[in-house]
Amino acid sequence: MQKTATQTPTKTARKANNGTMYNKVAFTGRLGRDPEMSYTPSGKAKTIFSIAVFQGKEKDAMWLDVVAWEEVAEHANNDAMKGTEVQVIGRLTQDSWKDKTTGSPRKAFKVIANEVTVLRNGKEGDESGFADDNNDPLGEVDEHPVRLDSLSEHPF
Repeated sequence: MQKTATQTPTKTARKANNGTMYNKVAFTGRLGRDPEMSYTPSGKAKTIFSIAVFQGKEKDAMWLDVVAWEEVAEHANNDAMKGTEVQVIGRLTQDSWKDKTTGSPRKAFKVIANEVTVLRNGKEGDESGFADDNNDPLGEVDEHPVRLDSLSEHPF
């Protein structure tokens, strides 16, 4: 079953050559673990998960951490699990910190998801990671995606 949850993309408004540039990325991959949902003190849903993005036969998968908020978070938590193939559209962010033991600066990238589309559901006990109940690998299309129009209360 293909379901999509979306929120209005955030513009990183930087003018260059009389045009606006956007920080927008899209990745397709499989969840490496079940999503973990929590709530902020103000009651906003937050779901985190990681996806493995296939980069070719001779290359290792690229692992990405993903953070989703509100309806997108609820959708990802309810409809995806380890092994589920998803498409994530959002913006790339970078976290920086100092390593506690060495004091060395560290950096990591993550995706803040504006949209999560379940392409194929993982199924426990299925080696392929795909549910294939009616021989339709993409399943049903959700014609009513969830859209978030207000990002004003997001903590990012």
